[in-house]
Amino acid sequence: MPLKKIIQASFYILLAIATAYLIVSNLPARKQAGSFEYIRKGEALVGKGKIRESLAFFEQAYEESPPNENIRMSLVWAYSRYAASSIAETEDYGSAIDYLTKAYEVKANNDTATNLALAYSKMGLMKAKGGGISDAPEYYSAAREAASGYQKASRNLAISLFSDAVTEYKEGRERTAILSLKESSLAYEDYRAYELLGDIYYKRRELEKARFNWSRAAKLSPEEKSVAERLARLEKEMGLAESESRIEMPHFDVRYEKSIPVSAEKLVAILERAYFDV
Repeated sequence: MPLKKIIQASFYILLAIATAYLIVSNLPARKQAGSFEYIRKGEALVGKGKIRESLAFFEQAYEESPPNENIRMSLVWAYSRYAASSIAETEDYGSAIDYLTKAYEVKANNDTATNLALAYSKMGLMKAKGGGISDAPEYYSAAREAASGYQKASRNLAISLFSDAVTEYKEGRERTAILSLKESSLAYEDYRAYELLGDIYYKRRELEKARFNWSRAAKLSPEEKSVAERLARLEKEMGLAESESRIEMPHFDVRYEKSIPVSAEKLVAILERAYFDV
């Protein structure tokens, strides 16, 4: 083969290799360009209020370019927007939990953990208010689990639960208020939850429980003088009640600090009969 043709053939081979290289090397860029086009279509649908329909475009963009952080966060945003609309429009916490779980799986951080935890918490409150108070702890436990890896998320959950408790208490639902306060203290310890628990138990005359919760509040926040003062008054009140914890009847005064095998009333009657027999 003439040298000229050999050189010519070599040139075309090298050109083909270079072209192929350029095409292959530009595939990720082209793919990302297509992914952002999906994002734009999704955002346009969100702007029209068609959030549910937009999700397919955001998911397609993420499927094509999962390493891209902007695309990842766009999908998280879309899932979160849809979850929020489900709650706002129909109080569909079940659907919201499903999509907030997806958001957390795409990008686990404080924000996605907080959103998921709050959705579980609100589901628990809804169950409790609807009469299924025995079902509520399952959702509260899931809320704490969702927030557990992030201190800020746990604190946000505790604040939300405390706010729920205040609302429930003001509306006369003490049982759900107590449940919310207990869950708040499990999510993140703050003296305010124990303080309000103490207040509620004191009002119900469950003094031992009031003392326990006020003591815990005082330990967490010793500078809060109002808690210390309430606790001191309660201790004095309980001390007086204990000193008067006896049965007084004619001729005999029977104290019962320690348990006895017969009732105090029966003991008084026996002693009365013995007295009159003397």
